[in-house]
Amino acid sequence: MDFNISNGDYNLTPSGHIERVSGDEDIKQRILIRLVIRKGSFVYDEDLGSELYKLYREKRSNIPNMAKQYVIDALEPETDISVQDVSVIWMSSNEIQISIEVLDFEGNTIEVEVKV
Repeated sequence: MDFNISNGDYNLTPSGHIERVSGDEDIKQRILIRLVIRKGSFVYDEDLGSELYKLYREKRSNIPNMAKQYVIDALEPETDISVQDVSVIWMSSNEIQISIEVLDFEGNTIEVEVKV
């Protein structure tokens, strides 16, 4: 169980307490944190994050393979999930949507999307 975060801040319950998430929502939040943060930018854990921001340096034909590798590398510390599929959708010339499908430790499929 973890705290619910959106837009970089804690969400509060109607009574003013910090909202908690668990189950699939907790896993989704951990995945998003690992994928959105630039690897090496978090002072307290320089291994936290991904290198998805580097995708724009790649040839367009290499982007799907590199996106998959960056996702796998970023999520490797999450031992209770395994990456099943990573797909890339071009939203525009400067925005890529990456869809990730993982299995949790119980065999449930969880889908997460992140834009870079």
